[in-house]
Amino acid sequence: MYFMSQLLQIIFLKKIGRVYTFPTVSFFTDLTLFITSALTINWITHNITHDTKGKELSEEEIYFRKLNNIEHSIDYKFEYIFSIIIFCLLYKVLDMI
Repeated sequence: MYFMSQLLQIIFLKKIGRVYTFPTVSFFTDLTLFITSALTINWITHNITHDTKGKELSEEEIYFRKLNNIEHSIDYKFEYIFSIIIFCLLYKVLDMI
C-alpha cells in the first residue's frame, strides 16, 4: 500500500509541475516487495491449487493434491523470492527504527 501511495505522489507532482525527489531505498524495497508478492500470489493460485477443483474430490484428496503440487513446484527460485521478501521486510523494520 505504501508503494502505491508513493507512486501516486510521483504522478500527481509530475502533473502539477513540481519536482519529486529521487525515490529513496524504501521506494525500491516497496517496489521489490510488490513484484515478489505478485509472483508469489501467482505461484500459489496457479501451481499449488492446480487440479484441486472438483466436486467429486474429498477434502483429504484436495489436501494431498496441494501437498503434491507444492512438492513438485517448489525449487530454488522461490527460495530466492522468499529471501528477497524477508530482506525487504527487515529493511522496512530497520528503517522505522
